[in-house]
Amino acid sequence: SCGLRLQLCSCVIKMPPSHSIAMLRDVHYCLRKLPPASNTVLSRKMSFVSAGDKSDTVSLDEDRKFRKLDLYKPKEEKKPKREEIKFDVPQPRSQRMPVDQDWPSVWPTAQSFRPSVVPLPLRQGYTPKGAPPGKFANLELMKVPNFLHLTPAHLAKHAKVLRPFCTPWPAGLETDEKCEKHFPVEVIDSDYCHASPSIRDARSRIVTLRVKLSDLELDYHARDKLLRLAGDRYDPATDVLTIVTDRCPLKKQNYEY
Repeated sequence: SCGLRLQLCSCVIKMPPSHSIAMLRDVHYCLRKLPPASNTVLSRKMSFVSAGDKSDTVSLDEDRKFRKLDLYKPKEEKKPKREEIKFDVPQPRSQRMPVDQDWPSVWPTAQSFRPSVVPLPLRQGYTPKGAPPGKFANLELMKVPNFLHLTPAHLAKHAKVLRPFCTPWPAGLETDEKCEKHFPVEVIDSDYCHASPSIRDARSRIVTLRVKLSDLELDYHARDKLLRLAGDRYDPATDVLTIVTDRCPLKKQNYEY
């Protein structure tokens, strides 16, 4: 394309040192424009020297060498990993307990459920398309109250301890009729135990008092006045007067009221 035909086996191109890189790019561009045959012959042996001093030949030879491009930093020597400290974790107590273990000594009082202590394969909860979760890491078993501290073995042990402090049953109160005769007033209150964030229950403040009107031994005027005040609280079929109190916030206050 440039009107020249190069047939030399070696070509020496002289150029100033300051323009070596720029002119090298131009020469490479011209070589790409030459015919394929001339380009092959010319690219066999080619050297670049400066027009002034030949001492730059060594530096130019070094520049001709292919230099690697480091895209990543050289990897540093890996520091030795910290040795993991392995602890000798014992097995859960439920797996180490014998069959005849004294259960009251394991679970003496009321407490939250502990899966590592209870030797029972309990499951509670709901899993879609699966079995209920096991006892380990199960919040459902920890939320609800349990009665593992009130087993028959616990009750027998408590009764044995409390027996020396008990008095014999009073003579003359063997039947319910005798109890009603000597203790005519009956007071009823309730305590509730259920699964809830709070142990308080508003129904526990209610106090009910029951008494037979015949046991009060009232005259006609007092009986008539009491019946007028009682209203529907009196049941003439059973002769029982029932008074329910729930106005005060505490059970003791309602009892006194």
